[in-house]
Amino acid sequence: MVWLFILLTIATYSFMMKHVLSNIQKPAKAVKAYTESTIENRATYNPSPTTR
Repeated sequence: MVWLFILLTIATYSFMMKHVLSNIQKPAKAVKAYTESTIENRATYNPSPTTR
């Protein structure tokens, strides 16, 4: 039972290391900047005039 756990651990570790090391050199995916979305939201928000 212990040997099965050790083999499963080694197999999992080697699979994860293979996946990580193969993807480490790839460029990051483009993500929309958070500031752009807040600026767009501010442009669409037009508050009504207050009575003060």
